[in-house]
Amino acid sequence: MEVMTFMELVKQIVRRNVVDWSNMRLSLEESLAMFLFICGQSSGTRNAGDRFQHSNETIHQHFVLMTRVLGNLASFVIQPPNMAITHPKIRNDRRYWPWFKDCVGAIDGTHIAVVAPEGDQMPYRGRKVKATQNVMAACSFDMKFTFVYTDKYYLVDAGYTHMPEYVAPYRGQKYHLQEFNRWRRYHGPKELFNHRHSSLRNAIERTFGVLKQWFPLLKHMPRYDMVRQGPIVMACYVLHNWIRTVQEQDEFFDVEESSEEDDDEGEGGGEGASEVQDEVGVENVHGNEDGVPAMQQHNHVSMSREQLLQMGQWRDEVATSMWKAYNNRHIAAAKSRFSSSVRDRAEDYARKLEGWGKKVEYVEFEGKQHGFFTVDPNSPDSDQLMLIIKRFIIEN
Repeated sequence: MEVMTFMELVKQIVRRNVVDWSNMRLSLEESLAMFLFICGQSSGTRNAGDRFQHSNETIHQHFVLMTRVLGNLASFVIQPPNMAITHPKIRNDRRYWPWFKDCVGAIDGTHIAVVAPEGDQMPYRGRKVKATQNVMAACSFDMKFTFVYTDKYYLVDAGYTHMPEYVAPYRGQKYHLQEFNRWRRYHGPKELFNHRHSSLRNAIERTFGVLKQWFPLLKHMPRYDMVRQGPIVMACYVLHNWIRTVQEQDEFFDVEESSEEDDDEGEGGGEGASEVQDEVGVENVHGNEDGVPAMQQHNHVSMSREQLLQMGQWRDEVATSMWKAYNNRHIAAAKSRFSSSVRDRAEDYARKLEGWGKKVEYVEFEGKQHGFFTVDPNSPDSDQLMLIIKRFIIEN
């Protein structure tokens, strides 16, 4: 953490008045530095005591106190995104706009190391060798952790039910990014939807990656009481968001952002809403501004058969619309490449004929797909060519 980011956090703690520090023997800055040292270095109390020259009891006391202080900041630092605005990552990328225009983030779980009493370890045993607690979190596309919010939706993986406000991928289809080859040959709308869903939802995986890089303590939890371990995790989430918000550049965030997958269609995004829609030629059959089916809102979220069927139908409509737009754009791009190639060859050939002293008349008709050359209009070859053209016109 940079010095400016550290000092701004100290000011924020004082400004929010989350704890009375007037009677403390150590300064707020030193206590925060000790907490960061322990979490950032996955260090024990004894090592922190040697580093800061305090007793183990003092280190432990201030670590617990700072855990509570940062936990009290959670409501200020961990907040939902602005629901009235579509995130620029979606709006400015043709892969996601307008298909995911109401998406506000992604949800997933991550395994955090836990130290449980000998007789209580079974609930914390899963597919991992070590005892862990499965922490579920939501994040925005700024790689900040957020709260779950209604009226919009989050992207989730196939382990979740596809239901209102939680959009899951198609099961039984390719999903993970490594399953798609570099040529992006999709076998239908479901594969295309899954690939874009996975690419966008990958934000939560990268966010968890940064969190654990910043705070290795989450991989090797010290032997604190169970009641202490949950607040320590929350404090690390608060620090993660604070660094992301205040610090303009950070090596961990920068690496994850630079490793983000390229466009699935071989080109970067960057078009606005109107440009994308005009280009792909989506037929607006839903009555919406962008032609994408709107998700039906419910007074309460349930897993009733009716709501699940409605969500399945909505996802199918989005995938079909996305598939049509994808094909339209690629057909248009192929035609453009073909037309440009033919035109370039024709111009090049005409220049060569002129260079040989031949009489050449070069005429271009806008929007036409065929070209013909005649070196000598009165030659037998030209007569044969005209017969072929005439037959072609009659038959078509």
